[in-house]
Amino acid sequence: MRNGTIDGNGANVGFAFANRTAARFESVVLRRGRALLSWTDYSDANVFLQCHNRAGGPANSVLVEQVSSGDGLLMQSCKADAAVGLARLKYCRGAEIVGTVTGRIELDACSAIQIRGGHQEAPIINQTMVDIRSSDVVIDTTALYLTRGQAGDALPPVVRIADSGSPASSVVIRDSIEMRALVRSDEQLGSLVAIERAVPGTRLEARGLTAVVSVRDIGGLWSRSVGPSIGGASAVTSAVSRSLATVASGDFKLQDPGTGWVLSPTTAPVSATAATPSLWSLSTVEEIQGTLPAKGHRYRCQGRLAGGGYTPASAFTSWVTPTRGALRFLLAANGAVQEMRIWRFVGTSATANAYVAVPAAALTHTLYDTGANVNGFGWKPGSTVPPPG
Repeated sequence: MRNGTIDGNGANVGFAFANRTAARFESVVLRRGRALLSWTDYSDANVFLQCHNRAGGPANSVLVEQVSSGDGLLMQSCKADAAVGLARLKYCRGAEIVGTVTGRIELDACSAIQIRGGHQEAPIINQTMVDIRSSDVVIDTTALYLTRGQAGDALPPVVRIADSGSPASSVVIRDSIEMRALVRSDEQLGSLVAIERAVPGTRLEARGLTAVVSVRDIGGLWSRSVGPSIGGASAVTSAVSRSLATVASGDFKLQDPGTGWVLSPTTAPVSATAATPSLWSLSTVEEIQGTLPAKGHRYRCQGRLAGGGYTPASAFTSWVTPTRGALRFLLAANGAVQEMRIWRFVGTSATANAYVAVPAAALTHTLYDTGANVNGFGWKPGSTVPPPG
């Protein structure tokens, strides 16, 4: 079927129900319906090209709802409005989802799934975009926007791993980008990936994962940011906090072999150096409205080396007063892949009123302090950074 619109009139209905025979949809719009395609028994080699799922149907609406075994699914250049999804797959053995824009993807007991060249704008509706249960998945060369909200909000991750039984999930995120899109208010950002439930063997691996930041009204210009952010159950976040430097490298493996969570690098760490980090180019920001009081602020930072130990603390920045509740500054690690600890001071006080510890891998990072958050990471009150873990 090609070049048409299927209108479900808001009901819990689908269009095609297949049994073993493959279906191919090209340039088809699903409007106010539950699914374009579903099936029982086997149905292999189904194809979706440039299809669009429009909002208005049931909350669980998707282009394809696989409720039984099927192999060789191809979905290319499809999109979904934020409130609806692209695919709900169960017992799928081999699928390629390529060049899709937004739209939830649910994977349950699936194998050999590749998501490539996608663009997932989770903050449009603040919901998880890739929900994984007991599946083997590779997410490759994909832009993943973090959810955003106020401090205390329950912000879902872009990618959720929630295993409840065998087999354990294996998720690889390769050459992809964590997108930290800041808007006109002082917002906190959710995690890129959260491992919320796991079984022995559940594994997350990153290769070439980077983080960038942008604010509204600067023409889509993205700068290297601190990050990425990995969350989930307390045992997971504890393992991550013990080695933010490893997370910052973008090349790591996080797994539970049955004896507890282990975070380890997948490439040889950069030789540790004790070069002093620096902060500079502090300025007010016109592109974003924050909640930082109109008082003078100074900053200082210190790096935690990938191999252990700390750098000397940086010099204080100059004293700058925000005009719109936000400040922008640059941070340089000047050494090995590190966790960066940053302190904020008000006026001439020698005691910091807030601190934050973040992954920081690039030579330079652009940071936006919007009051309660810096690049979406929440400031902690006080001046003492607790030991990792």
